[in-house]
Amino acid sequence: MHMAPITRTRTRIAPTPSGYLHRGNAFNFLLCWLSAKAKGAEVWLRIDDVDAQRSRPEYVEDVFATLDWLGIQPDGGPSGPDDFYQHHSQQLRMDGYRAALQQLLDQGDAYACTCSRAQIREASEDGLYPGTCREKLQKAVAGEEFAERARLGEEAATLSFHERGKKVPAPDLRELMGDFVLWRKEEVAAYQLASVLDDVAMGIDFIVRGEDLLDSTAAQIWLAGRLGLDAFLDTAFLHHGLLLGTDAQKLSKSLGADALKSQREQGVPVREIYKDFARWQGWKKEADSLPGLLELYQEAATLRS
Repeated sequence: MHMAPITRTRTRIAPTPSGYLHRGNAFNFLLCWLSAKAKGAEVWLRIDDVDAQRSRPEYVEDVFATLDWLGIQPDGGPSGPDDFYQHHSQQLRMDGYRAALQQLLDQGDAYACTCSRAQIREASEDGLYPGTCREKLQKAVAGEEFAERARLGEEAATLSFHERGKKVPAPDLRELMGDFVLWRKEEVAAYQLASVLDDVAMGIDFIVRGEDLLDSTAAQIWLAGRLGLDAFLDTAFLHHGLLLGTDAQKLSKSLGADALKSQREQGVPVREIYKDFARWQGWKKEADSLPGLLELYQEAATLRS
């Protein structure tokens, strides 16, 4: 029997304020906004500042300046830096993250790990955690710094997720990440745990992210299964290709010429970003406005269907 596709209602733009944003971030924001608006869905803003040591106020301000420059007005989330720090920062949600971690520990799905990065590098040729502390299954270690890791089982090899209208298998998470960190030695939640919990709390059912985050998708699907977060298991994903620099490497947040802040200060018009985005998408036409990009996106979607 033919089943009608599930209507997606909400996605999110979720930058990390660890540096000034670059064109790759702008292209992700645009693709997220376009794919949502073409479906009549909402786009919310979430700023992932769970790593407070790397977050800076100027980077948070840059997120809002970039969205304003691009013409993207989120349908929900923080309205500005002050609202973000007062009501939306992930630092305000640590108790919820800790409760989820405790559930995993109580279920035997997580364990305390005292290994340093140097010890892991020495013990593992491929860089994956070799499971040194795994069989102890301790919830905590007295008198020592420790992280908390996921305890992956056979189920980590049979994960799947929704993408482009199909259910597709995820790579074996054990080979992709190994027993990944859930809680860091600095006493803060790790990205994977915070992200999946926040997506569920925000009612997110559609996620647009780079293909370099396929491992995160697998890790978060695993977490959702262990935590009973069934709504996340029905989330649709769109993993897109990456914008590469002149050295053919993935762009990273920087203070240099690649930063959108630098380009704005140099007077680069936003329509140049729109045109570059259209070329990145492989469209034969260009657009010099956000509504124009939406028209091109809808045309391309019609041709694909």
